[in-house]
Amino acid sequence: MSASQLGKTKPPTEWREYPEPIDNQQVIRTLEQALQDLEKIGDVTIPKETHLAIRKIEDAKLREERIFAVLEAAGVASLPLSTPLSLLFLLLGWRQGLRYEKFRQLVHLMKELDEAFKDKGIEMEALIEHSQNTPVDVLLRFPGRHFFLLCLRSCGHAEIVFNEKRERFFQKKPNGGLRVILPDPVGMVMQQATTLQKHYRQFFGGTSKAARRPLCRLMIVCQPSRLAQHREELYEAFGEVKALSIHYEKGGSLFAVNREDVIMFVKEYLAFRINKERGDERVD
Repeated sequence: MSASQLGKTKPPTEWREYPEPIDNQQVIRTLEQALQDLEKIGDVTIPKETHLAIRKIEDAKLREERIFAVLEAAGVASLPLSTPLSLLFLLLGWRQGLRYEKFRQLVHLMKELDEAFKDKGIEMEALIEHSQNTPVDVLLRFPGRHFFLLCLRSCGHAEIVFNEKRERFFQKKPNGGLRVILPDPVGMVMQQATTLQKHYRQFFGGTSKAARRPLCRLMIVCQPSRLAQHREELYEAFGEVKALSIHYEKGGSLFAVNREDVIMFVKEYLAFRINKERGDERVD
């Protein structure tokens, strides 16, 4: 099982808006088990070059065989672990400090989203791998074909600043120093969205038309980092919440909010999309 297949169940025979339903609780349980297994594994890290090489293998069976061989060589495959090897392989490619902190943040966020929107029919997937880019942190979908792509970022005790001239995010340290954030969230999320809508259509409903529906791209700044205050013109309001809005030349935006504003943003943006579509239907 790959990281992008967590929580999937057998498609039912009757028609569904999304042919493959997702069990959010199963996704979360698998991620929690992975956290426990990471503690057993310790400080093993898979080189970045190995990750990139294996990610490019298109044949699924061959890719799984290579993953097993790498983990076996690292002394991991023989451990009594419950996590799918493909997921462990992904996580062991992260730096050890990042591995635990970001993964805990991701699991906590997914629990919070599931609790807040279970009555809205939310479905979630995490850590979707593909050959073109960094794995997608979280994908959300709601009935009515409403989708969100979430990117979690934290840079320690720093403010996150968007430089309008360079169109890049920087981390501003307490001593005033600036460092560009890599990989670049602006370009990375755009590439992720493009790749998913071309090659991961089953999540969007299985058709090219469904995959072309709006995909809200959201960067989430997690503690102890904070999103800096920017010019008022850079914000877009959705109901009671404001989000930093970075516009792409080819259309669409990357929104950015602090971690504590995520639930409200998803709620208000979802309401905005639903109301907009209802208004468009009345006009037609």
